[in-house]
Amino acid sequence: MSLSKTEAKRAGTLLLDRMVGEGWELRVWENSGWHYSVYNGCLNVHPAEPNGFSCLLSSDVNVNGGLAMWTTDFTHEDPNEVALHEIKNARSVIKRLDRAVSASERVFCGWGLTL
Repeated sequence: MSLSKTEAKRAGTLLLDRMVGEGWELRVWENSGWHYSVYNGCLNVHPAEPNGFSCLLSSDVNVNGGLAMWTTDFTHEDPNEVALHEIKNARSVIKRLDRAVSASERVFCGWGLTL
């Protein structure tokens, strides 16, 4: 669905009003139509078809930069739920990576090599 700039600002403001916690900011931009999202630190919540929201977690505290980690395709009608889901999923990935790195480091244990 294509939005006008005014519609994107209005929809973004409504989304912003639904977010819990402090520090959420609205972003509206044009790219073959007008779009909106709200962001807070490394989290970026945006509309998802047909009537929900999804969340992007980025490696940097910058809505336009860093490593974008599209870890799930989870959508929900509550924008706070998608942000929480993305955080929980990222924690799960971190735990699995930590186990893999620890197991890999043990290969060099006792060989006098340091990482």
